Amino acid sequence: MKMKCGNCSEVTHKDVVIIGNGPSGIAMSYMLSGNTPYVVSDQHPDEFLSARLSPSVGQSLVSEDLGLLASGLEGRTTNPVSLLLDSLMQPYADIGLDLEPLVEWRNDGPKVSSTSNRFFPRSSTSNTQDTHYS
Repeated sequence: MKMKCGNCSEVTHKDVVIIGNGPSGIAMSYMLSGNTPYVVSDQHPDEFLSARLSPSVGQSLVSEDLGLLASGLEGRTTNPVSLLLDSLMQPYADIGLDLEPLVEWRNDGPKVSSTSNRFFPRSSTSNTQDTHYS
């Protein structure tokens, strides 16, 4: 990628480009800079979500089945991962409750290196098809 700066031009190589600055893009940028969400509690007012979260306490949210955790959640978007993260970071904030987040962010080091095009290593059993959420 060639970037111009005034009268000079310099070449900058990037492993990842994130387009957009919505909640998903901001979260992805934050994660790529080394921050990982960890489930710290299963005490959510939604008893079904609370039950699904129970085995995940202490685990990285990234390593969990996000589709399963997000099942049944409703909100202002159709993106299940956004709904899940919103539900965990600000439980029931839409109805005025001020509850503690069920996720904490820990810096585990950058997820993109200059020698790799992948930010989360895939296991040998994972699907190689990429999933994109809008």
